[in-house]
Amino acid sequence: MVPTPVQHLVRDLSRVAPPSTVRLAARDCGALRRQGPVDIYVLLMTVLLGVSVRGCVSLGEFRRVFGEVSGTVLARSSFYGRFNQGFAALMKWLLDALIADSSAVPPRPPGPLSFFDDVIAEDTSTFKLPDQMADKWPGPRTNSSPTAAKIHVRMRVTTGEVVKTKLTHGRVEDCKALGVGHELRNTLQLFDRGY
Repeated sequence: MVPTPVQHLVRDLSRVAPPSTVRLAARDCGALRRQGPVDIYVLLMTVLLGVSVRGCVSLGEFRRVFGEVSGTVLARSSFYGRFNQGFAALMKWLLDALIADSSAVPPRPPGPLSFFDDVIAEDTSTFKLPDQMADKWPGPRTNSSPTAAKIHVRMRVTTGEVVKTKLTHGRVEDCKALGVGHELRNTLQLFDRGY
């Protein structure tokens, strides 16, 4: 059976970002000042895998899943306070590490797709943020989603590897976030309607 993209992601995360490495990087990024009841590794994996598996997920859902996975129930304000500049720097560190790991020459696509050098899919996940962050993270809609962030991802279809990412506020157009360059020559690109 062919591994799913999520299985590839879990495999890559296990290799590139074991818990001890993530905790050291969290200290360097300012996401972890002291080891308290919240394990920064579990929080990071909850967010990353939650977005990867489910798409648009609210902070309330992240809080509930984190409580189930870790056994640590946090007040809303305590949980939401974890999503700060240091945590954003940690996510960027992890995504950069995954991209660097996947930057090796990709295997040629099989069968009828072998005409192309690579097959890439691009998509975006949007998640709501607390309304107090609207000045820095404006959402796509003023009524239903006034505050939001978007994670733009370019993935290699044949292996599920992350090729490029970008974290933006909710009003950035999907088609402009990742750009198009010469590295995509002879590449089949797959998009959804947002592009």
